[in-house]
Amino acid sequence: MWINQGYLLHKRMKSMNISAVIGAQYWLLPNMFAEIRYNMGLTDINDGMPAIFTPGDNEIKTQAINFGVGYKF
Repeated sequence: MWINQGYLLHKRMKSMNISAVIGAQYWLLPNMFAEIRYNMGLTDINDGMPAIFTPGDNEIKTQAINFGVGYKF
C-alpha cells in the first residue's frame, strides 16, 4: 500500500512545474492598467523523451512572457 502511494506522489510531483515570475504594472488611467510578466521555469519537464526530440541538452524548461491590459471596476 505505501509503495503505491509513494509512486502516485512521485508521479504527481514529476508533472509539476515550478517557476520564478517577475513583472511590472503601470496604471494608464485611474481604472485602467497595463502589465508585463516574465515566467522562467526552474524544473526540468523532460520525462524521458528520446534524444532525437531534444538534441544536445536533454533538459527542457518553460519560459513565457505575458502582456495584459485591464480595467478595475
